[in-house]
Amino acid sequence: MESSGIREKILHVLGVYPILSPTMLQIGLGTSLPTIEWRPVLEELIAAGLVERDEYSAQTSSGRNYSYTRIRLACDGIGSS
Repeated sequence: MESSGIREKILHVLGVYPILSPTMLQIGLGTSLPTIEWRPVLEELIAAGLVERDEYSAQTSSGRNYSYTRIRLACDGIGSS
């Protein structure tokens, strides 16, 4: 798939599901599209300011630590409200 098609697909998936982990984005894009193809396009979208990425860390009541990478459309991104 061309990078422009991947770009539009990433923006569409993030428009439908506003906050995703990279793993869930993979599911939204379809498992037949390899990470090696869409990851560079995602990095370009982040560099362009259309998509934001952050880390979320928390601790459960039992003291277990966990963290997630979250991606979302930027406030001024395509399709955001």
